[in-house]
Amino acid sequence: MGVFYEPRITRTLYGFIDVRQQFFYYDRYNGFDFGSFDAEAGLIYSLPQFHNLILRGEYDFNRLTFSDRVLDEFFSNHSLIASAELPFRIGRAQQLSLGADVNISVAADHESPRRNDYGVFLGYSVFLTRSLSLDSAGRVVVRDYYHGDRTDVSEILALSANYRLTSWWTASVISSFAASQSSHSVFSYNVANVGGAIALSVKF
Repeated sequence: MGVFYEPRITRTLYGFIDVRQQFFYYDRYNGFDFGSFDAEAGLIYSLPQFHNLILRGEYDFNRLTFSDRVLDEFFSNHSLIASAELPFRIGRAQQLSLGADVNISVAADHESPRRNDYGVFLGYSVFLTRSLSLDSAGRVVVRDYYHGDRTDVSEILALSANYRLTSWWTASVISSFAASQSSHSVFSYNVANVGGAIALSVKF
């Protein structure tokens, strides 16, 4: 669940602020259940003259807790994130996007999980009807840890189906699949997630 605000500053510059809380529950390994809280603020700048290139810069505070015990923190992190995304319209109903991003940790409480992320991604979206859309995204991320001489490489695939019930209410079904290979094999894993979301939006 979350709250998002995106004010328009100029014709091509937007600000954004969001606060969200997520909970992750595992089918068999309940000891790995965790909660993730994020507070973000940043700017989005589009350049129509460069094929509608989209640049983003933001600050993110992330806090991880054991299961749904929101006061039982085991890690917190302050990071700066920058990304560039190049969209390609395919007709009126489809879009392909290419991009890259970097997530730099500037401070963390509990140093051992602290890392920097460097990623590239490919996204595709299509409107099947005026109300129903499908989104997919593939992403490869290199995670460089500050301690323990550890580097992970993760491949992530995310799929979602979105149905717009009204102009301000959208329901989604979301799934993701990830595989991670680590220089320390104990941290290598495969995981699949499924979930749902309801989004309410107001324009003013």
